[in-house]
Amino acid sequence: MPQIIGEYVDRLCTVEMELNLKGRPRDKTRLLYDSARAKQKHPLTYLAAKRLTEAVGKDDSVIFLTGAGAPSFLPKGETDGPLGVASLARALKLGLGARPFVITEERCAGPARATCQATGLDISDGSGSSRAGRPARGTFKRKDHAAQRGCFLDFPQGPQGALERSIEILDQLSPKAVIAVEKTGPNDKGVFHTVRGLEVKSQTQAHAYHLIEQAARRGILTIGIADGGNELGCGLIKEDVKRILKWGRVCQCPCRGGVATRVAADVLVLAAISNWGAYGVAACLAFMLGNVDLVQDAPMERKMLKACVATGCFDGVYEAQVESVDATSMDVQASLVTMLRAIVENGLTRIK
Repeated sequence: MPQIIGEYVDRLCTVEMELNLKGRPRDKTRLLYDSARAKQKHPLTYLAAKRLTEAVGKDDSVIFLTGAGAPSFLPKGETDGPLGVASLARALKLGLGARPFVITEERCAGPARATCQATGLDISDGSGSSRAGRPARGTFKRKDHAAQRGCFLDFPQGPQGALERSIEILDQLSPKAVIAVEKTGPNDKGVFHTVRGLEVKSQTQAHAYHLIEQAARRGILTIGIADGGNELGCGLIKEDVKRILKWGRVCQCPCRGGVATRVAADVLVLAAISNWGAYGVAACLAFMLGNVDLVQDAPMERKMLKACVATGCFDGVYEAQVESVDATSMDVQASLVTMLRAIVENGLTRIK
């Protein structure tokens, strides 16, 4: 039954509704999904949820990564990513008792924190407060209040110190999983790109892909949730991304290395919008754990999106501070979570 639910969830989360704006890839979600599905055999949201239930228990740390764009066009990040992190972090905390730790660029931390708070998720900034302040560098012990509930962690922008910081975080937290949601990854030449084939300057990015790579070396579960082929985790289907996307193999920037990231993950979830992939994983967790309320409802989804935009996030397609995600309205987001909840609730209902 969980795999059947996963099939329905995958289908819903891969319905492409994005506006056909000039320069944007169109009708690629299904091709990318099919590639990831062929590689992994099972429904993708189901597989991620299953691996999480096997790996994560009460008080275990789970690291979340997000952050796309650059200050020039998405100064505080985009609405795709923070909502997915907030939804899945909430599901793991309520469902499995996990401690979520969130990493993003400092400029994106305000919206990410506000989005988490909109779910009722209490994630500290590491200084004992869950409100204002910079993400904490943090040296945590299990007795620390911030460590008990999880927190936002700082991470350097640019390559300098990124590997060392990744090792430090893994050593301190010993996480059971590292999950990236709409987090841009480097190509074979180490260059970051938008899905339109344009370079994103290295110094504007948190090189948190080291956390995925170092976690994999330690046998820690890694999950990438993506929608475009340039995000962490999509290295699992790198050659297919190069084949499927217009700029997959040869980009528009001087590196000419394409947008396909080299960074793979143990599980790759492809969706029409990365948030939706995270919502889908939360829905499968909700079914497996028998609790539909692990998926946010429509009012909470609206609250999350409003908080994210109010604190500075832009729609990544419109490149404007509007209450939508990848050019799909707030009503669409609310409808999607309503349908996910219905799939879970109906699946859990036994008619005598």
